[in-house]
Amino acid sequence: MQDFFVKIKKLLNNRFVPLAILFTLGFSVILVRMYRLQILTTATEISEESETTEITRDIKATRGNIYDRNGVLLTKNNVSYSVAISNTANLNNAAKNEMILNLLNLLEGQGYDVDLDFGLDLNSNGTVSFNLEDNALLRFKKNVYMHAYVSQLSAAERAATAMEVFNYLRYGSGSTKMFNIDESYSMEDAYKIMVLRYNLLIQNPQYTQIILATNVDDVTLSAVKESLGSMPGVEIVKTMTREYCSDIYMSQLLGYTGLITDSERESMNAARAEITPEPSILEVEGADKTSMIENASNDLTAANAGTASSKTITDYYTSDDYVGKTGVEKSMENYLGGTKGTSLVTLDASGKVIKTEVVSEPKAGDDVYLTIDYDLQRAIYAILKKNVAAVLISKINNSYSYGTKGTSASGIQIPIYEVYNALIANNVIDITQFSKDDASELEKQVYSIYKTESKKVIEKLSVYFAKDNKVLNSDTGETMSDYLSYCYSVLTSNGIIDLTKVDKTDEFYLDYSEGLIPLSKLLLHAVASDWINLDKLGITEAFLSTDEIYSRLYDYLIDYFANDTDFEKKVYRTLIFDNQVTGKQLCLLLLDQEAVKVSEAEINGLKNGSISPYDYIIGKLKSLEIEPAQLALEPCSASCVVVDVNTGKALAVVSYPGYDNNKLANKIDYEYYSKLLDDESYPLMDRPTQQRTATGSTFKPLMSFAGFGEGVITPETYIQDKGVFELVVPSPKCWRYPRNHGYVNVSSAIQHSCNYFYYQIGYWLSLDAREMYNDALGISKIQSYASMFGFDSKSGIETEELEPIISDTDAVRTSIGYYHRFAPIQIARYVTAIANKGTVFDISMIDKEVDQEGNVVHVDEPVVHNQITQFSDAEWNSVQKGMWMVVNTSADSLDKLYKGAGAVVAGKTGTAQVSLNHPNHGLFISYAPYEKPEISVTVVLPNAYTSANAAYVAREVYGLYFKDENKEDLLSGNYTAGNATSINISD
Repeated sequence: MQDFFVKIKKLLNNRFVPLAILFTLGFSVILVRMYRLQILTTATEISEESETTEITRDIKATRGNIYDRNGVLLTKNNVSYSVAISNTANLNNAAKNEMILNLLNLLEGQGYDVDLDFGLDLNSNGTVSFNLEDNALLRFKKNVYMHAYVSQLSAAERAATAMEVFNYLRYGSGSTKMFNIDESYSMEDAYKIMVLRYNLLIQNPQYTQIILATNVDDVTLSAVKESLGSMPGVEIVKTMTREYCSDIYMSQLLGYTGLITDSERESMNAARAEITPEPSILEVEGADKTSMIENASNDLTAANAGTASSKTITDYYTSDDYVGKTGVEKSMENYLGGTKGTSLVTLDASGKVIKTEVVSEPKAGDDVYLTIDYDLQRAIYAILKKNVAAVLISKINNSYSYGTKGTSASGIQIPIYEVYNALIANNVIDITQFSKDDASELEKQVYSIYKTESKKVIEKLSVYFAKDNKVLNSDTGETMSDYLSYCYSVLTSNGIIDLTKVDKTDEFYLDYSEGLIPLSKLLLHAVASDWINLDKLGITEAFLSTDEIYSRLYDYLIDYFANDTDFEKKVYRTLIFDNQVTGKQLCLLLLDQEAVKVSEAEINGLKNGSISPYDYIIGKLKSLEIEPAQLALEPCSASCVVVDVNTGKALAVVSYPGYDNNKLANKIDYEYYSKLLDDESYPLMDRPTQQRTATGSTFKPLMSFAGFGEGVITPETYIQDKGVFELVVPSPKCWRYPRNHGYVNVSSAIQHSCNYFYYQIGYWLSLDAREMYNDALGISKIQSYASMFGFDSKSGIETEELEPIISDTDAVRTSIGYYHRFAPIQIARYVTAIANKGTVFDISMIDKEVDQEGNVVHVDEPVVHNQITQFSDAEWNSVQKGMWMVVNTSADSLDKLYKGAGAVVAGKTGTAQVSLNHPNHGLFISYAPYEKPEISVTVVLPNAYTSANAAYVAREVYGLYFKDENKEDLLSGNYTAGNATSINISD
């Protein structure tokens, strides 16, 4: 034992032993660490990697196509690639904000501007402002503050300013971090991040993808693919985009598709489920607001939830769906949209997609076949365009004369200076280009003239805004009076003057309305009376004097005018009519901006004076290189409806002007959309269904039936036209006064459009049992017969349509078409019923729906709205004979024009008065062939002076339909404006 201890002692005294011990201990530590790294950590990673999330996503159905009656393809779908993002990234705020900004910068660097809906605009001076109002603004604030309903907004939240909302989303409040966008980000970058994060926040279901860029090119695809590893939640997806093959000719009828809005989603889900829609994630009654806000800081990401989508059973439509917004695309959504499929998507812990499994396949939408003939539609569009141009040209004079404007509508003329002004007023010439660095020398020259004049205008305004000014607006001259009126309009339309506070019985208000006090005096009174919205003036100081607030009011206007295009256009109008900006300069500006195509000879002719500006403009209108719609003068628009009288099916529903719905489909081209909204010819309006006018004398056939029905006349009744109808006061006159039509019956009264005959019918309908005139009684009877012919409801056409308005006053004048407001499609339904002797159809343009296997799933049979049975053949014949006489006899008729039309036509003209300052509307209702009717043709030309112009259009339509007259030229674009008709019709 002693030897053992001696050996141990020697061993410990050996200098290598401590080193060995240290080496052993160190090696043991390494072994332990290697075990932890390779065994325990790997196990942990495996465990973490197994923490996946499964979510369900919709598989979008391919949209059905739309065809015309002959199988011509009108719409189609194109496959493209898009960049999308969803709420799947499990990142903290800082990382998410950085990732989003990198993604947006990448896309913008490739030329793809991300444009998402957001309730705030970032202004050039670094401030923000709301771009929503009223209920839309409250809904936006409800989402921002994470409430279930608008009613839960606090008073402070309701009153929150734009900057307060911005800061709340950026930084949160208290423990609520919201997006927590760091101060190191610029205002612009913070705004970009905020817009996308807000849109991610409100998605329903929460994993719904937002499309950031569509039709992405290969270079951008490659760039995004390279960055996907650092951008969880971002994917490249295959999408279908809608394309319209029908150009502008059917734009309003077909409509367009677009991203669904919240209100559309709710209503469409409700309609589909036939119950009240389930609330979105932000609208759950009794939802835990605290939990929702905590989730909001991470965009409601639920990477560890391990549950499927939050979509409820009724939420078929989700916030990333594209649906029909207008026209057939909207009305036939249930057929075209198809049925979505479902996929199960597996996400890893970071939010990346690691597997996608199809649960159910989508079913493509059905194809919809219209009753519209596409060739007929676009040929009629050409007929309308060239005839409107012909009427417009015939009214332009090379002077300052307005003809009989203000005294007689029929003799109104258009001075060439109005045409020059229209080039700027309706944006044919882009005045924003004048101040740009790359502006032409002429553009710079004209802009310099503008700046000088605008300065003068401001100086003059300062005089009339002086507190002691006593000069009435009317005494400042026509031009300055217009500027002063515009000042008041700006203050009211922008909410600076709060009209809800204005006392309409106030002495100052009434005096200004009557032109008895100057604008300055009214505004000083408005300030003193607390009619001014100080917040909108940016006034935060307390206790400002009336004079100080008034001064701020004026400063607001001057600042506003500095960036106000409408003010700028007013100044240019002054310059044009003063000849400071000449017609020659404006014509050359058209060349500078390539608004028209010209030859060298034309350029030289304009410059050396051998071609006058007047001749140049008229030439461009005749060639239709400049269209009436571009000028938005009167006339500039037209409607034509062609209906099969035996089925009520529409063969053509044409609205001039149209627009390019490809620029509104899928993702709106906002620059183009803005131009459409600013266009004073209103190309977005579907005129056959949405432009209501008085009927004029086209209502007289209906009044004949009212007379028959009430027993006050028969086909053999003759009434003497005495010129002045003296049984009511004031006493209306027949259009032929001081001459008269003598004795007329129904047929000849329709032929000659005798007002007196129909005054008498209206009067007789108004006599009560005591033979006393009762206007309300007469009106009720007229309304009853108007309803009989379908004027009490929409026509049934499968697109947006305004309700018809039957006159409710003055039975005598109502009898000749006054006071009604009907759309052309509704008038077409009425004349169709006359043609077929009593069948009032619901007008339809849908033929059938066919699935992708070619099976007809539904046929849209004709629908009879009302069958009129109370009139005898003799009564029908007398009305139809009168309409035949309008077109086919020499006296007061169109017989020469309609010779060679290809069929015998019966019709009725109508001229609807607007005012003494605007040309009358021209209408023509008709059908053919007379003996065995096939089609009706209804033409409405707003502000086209006379019904003869509408009848001229209808003649060309009949020649086209029955004889293919000029069809090849019309379809190829080989036509010009021609000449307006010289036929004179009084009705």
